[in-house]
Amino acid sequence: TIAIAAVLLYFALLSYANIESDTAAWVSLLVAAVLRLLVINFNWQTQAVNEWRVEKELARLPREAAKIYQRTTRHDGDKTGDEGESRKDATD
Repeated sequence: TIAIAAVLLYFALLSYANIESDTAAWVSLLVAAVLRLLVINFNWQTQAVNEWRVEKELARLPREAAKIYQRTTRHDGDKTGDEGESRKDATD
Protein backbone atom coordinates (compact mmCIF):
# COMPACT_ATOMS: atom_id res chain seq x y z
CA THR A 1 0.00 0.00 0.00
CA ILE A 2 2.94 2.30 0.61
CA ALA A 3 4.17 1.74 -2.94
CA ILE A 4 0.74 2.58 -4.34
CA ALA A 5 0.62 5.74 -2.25
CA ALA A 6 4.10 6.72 -3.49
CA VAL A 7 3.08 6.23 -7.12
CA LEU A 8 -0.09 8.27 -6.60
CA LEU A 9 1.96 11.00 -4.91
CA TYR A 10 4.39 10.99 -7.84
CA PHE A 11 1.60 11.44 -10.39
CA ALA A 12 -0.07 14.09 -8.25
CA LEU A 13 3.17 16.03 -7.99
CA LEU A 14 3.66 15.80 -11.74
CA SER A 15 0.09 16.67 -12.67
CA TYR A 16 -1.12 19.18 -10.11
CA ALA A 17 2.02 20.70 -8.61
CA ASN A 18 3.89 20.93 -11.94
CA ILE A 19 7.10 19.64 -10.35
CA GLU A 20 9.83 18.15 -12.53
CA SER A 21 9.90 14.38 -12.90
CA ASP A 22 13.19 13.88 -11.04
CA THR A 23 12.11 16.02 -8.09
CA ALA A 24 8.70 14.31 -7.91
CA ALA A 25 10.41 10.92 -7.98
CA TRP A 26 12.78 11.83 -5.12
CA VAL A 27 9.97 13.27 -3.01
CA SER A 28 7.85 10.16 -3.57
CA LEU A 29 10.80 7.91 -2.76
CA LEU A 30 11.58 9.77 0.46
CA VAL A 31 7.93 9.73 1.57
CA ALA A 32 7.71 5.99 0.89
CA ALA A 33 10.96 5.35 2.78
CA VAL A 34 9.84 7.39 5.79
CA LEU A 35 6.44 5.66 5.85
CA ARG A 36 8.13 2.25 5.63
CA LEU A 37 10.46 3.11 8.52
CA LEU A 38 7.47 4.21 10.60
CA VAL A 39 5.69 0.92 9.84
CA ILE A 40 8.73 -1.07 10.93
CA ASN A 41 9.40 1.07 14.01
CA PHE A 42 5.84 1.01 15.36
CA ASN A 43 5.03 -2.51 14.11
CA TRP A 44 1.86 -1.39 12.35
CA GLN A 45 0.01 -4.33 10.82
CA THR A 46 -2.93 -4.58 8.49
CA GLN A 47 -5.88 -6.94 8.75
CA ALA A 48 -8.14 -8.38 6.14
CA VAL A 49 -11.16 -6.22 5.50
CA ASN A 50 -13.44 -9.23 5.38
CA GLU A 51 -12.04 -11.08 8.40
CA TRP A 52 -14.76 -13.02 10.21
CA ARG A 53 -14.68 -13.27 13.97
CA VAL A 54 -17.44 -15.84 14.38
CA GLU A 55 -16.29 -17.33 17.66
CA LYS A 56 -16.21 -13.91 19.33
CA GLU A 57 -19.72 -13.13 18.12
CA LEU A 58 -21.00 -16.54 19.20
CA ALA A 59 -19.97 -15.77 22.77
CA ARG A 60 -22.52 -12.93 22.77
CA LEU A 61 -25.40 -15.05 21.50
CA PRO A 62 -27.69 -16.99 23.79
CA ARG A 63 -26.80 -20.67 24.15
CA GLU A 64 -29.64 -21.89 21.94
CA ALA A 65 -28.63 -19.68 19.03
CA ALA A 66 -25.04 -20.89 19.33
CA LYS A 67 -26.21 -24.51 19.27
CA ILE A 68 -28.29 -23.87 16.15
CA TYR A 69 -25.33 -22.24 14.45
CA GLN A 70 -23.04 -25.14 15.31
CA ARG A 71 -25.58 -27.68 14.00
CA THR A 72 -26.04 -25.85 10.71
CA THR A 73 -22.33 -25.37 10.05
CA ARG A 74 -21.26 -28.94 10.85
CA HIS A 75 -19.73 -30.54 7.77
CA ASP A 76 -19.41 -34.17 8.77
CA GLY A 77 -21.36 -35.44 5.76
CA ASP A 78 -23.97 -37.55 7.56
CA LYS A 79 -27.47 -36.14 7.55
CA THR A 80 -29.90 -37.53 10.06
CA GLY A 81 -33.55 -37.04 10.80
CA ASP A 82 -36.33 -35.99 8.46
CA GLU A 83 -34.08 -33.93 6.22
CA GLY A 84 -31.84 -36.90 5.40
CA GLU A 85 -34.79 -39.18 4.72
CA SER A 86 -36.52 -36.69 2.45
CA ARG A 87 -33.37 -36.31 0.39
CA LYS A 88 -33.05 -40.06 0.11
CA ASP A 89 -36.70 -40.40 -1.01
CA ALA A 90 -36.31 -37.58 -3.53
CA THR A 91 -33.39 -39.30 -5.26
CA ASP A 92 -35.22 -42.65 -5.71
